[in-house]
Amino acid sequence: MSLVRRHRDFRLFWIGETTSRVGSSVTTVVVPLVAVTVLHSSAFTTSALTAAAWLPWLVLGLGAGPVVDRQKKRRLMIVCDVVSALLFASVPVAGAAGLLSAGQLLVVAFGAGCVSVLFTTAYSAFIIDLVADRADRAAANGMLQGSASAAQVAGPGLGGLLAAAFGAVAALLADSVSFVVSAVCLLAISTPDVRTCGGTAVPFRIQVTDGVRFISRDPLLRPLVLYGGTANLALIGYQALIVVFLVRVVGLGAGLVGLLMAVISCGAEHAAA
Repeated sequence: MSLVRRHRDFRLFWIGETTSRVGSSVTTVVVPLVAVTVLHSSAFTTSALTAAAWLPWLVLGLGAGPVVDRQKKRRLMIVCDVVSALLFASVPVAGAAGLLSAGQLLVVAFGAGCVSVLFTTAYSAFIIDLVADRADRAAANGMLQGSASAAQVAGPGLGGLLAAAFGAVAALLADSVSFVVSAVCLLAISTPDVRTCGGTAVPFRIQVTDGVRFISRDPLLRPLVLYGGTANLALIGYQALIVVFLVRVVGLGAGLVGLLMAVISCGAEHAAA
């Protein structure tokens, strides 16, 4: 029997995560569209939005694991979802009031990036608690990765269509709603929510140091981290300017930008596979 059919809690988790991933993929197109078509921001400012979204991974990445270990993971993920929903909902609210600025977009991008670091770290650990049977974990991870890949392809196209139909600012409500769906699904899960460290947590500094030492000495993890960092540096640099190029140089509308980004995502997923 399918894992989704027989495991209620995983089914809820999968639905919430898939919805949230689609919403986040929508945002990768819509936020630059807001900057370029609504605020008429420069290429530098639009690139800064991408940098602001990913900077938290550099600044907070090493400490995220120890922080998550000290918290109840599901509760932390729910808080992250609520904060993300409020951040992205603030953009259309400010837009309706005529107060939207590039500065607010930068704050939203950076805040959402910080929350994403914590959520993603907790997510990776929570799946172990959620799917207790080791035999099911490969299937669970495969389903989550598959839906994430599908969301990465479908999200940009959907974002472009929403921006074309309702405007780029209003389209950000889709991501806000997706985080609400994720939070509701997490709230409905009955699996016990526990802290990894319990009451005898290893000091924060030692955990971070041990993690760095372990990765730097491991012959498999070390090259993977170096490759991932280098590849992501190039990929994010390209993503920072692609929407500016498509709108201002090629002259495409929001719908075509989203469609083209979806096609590009298909190629990226194929290459990653």
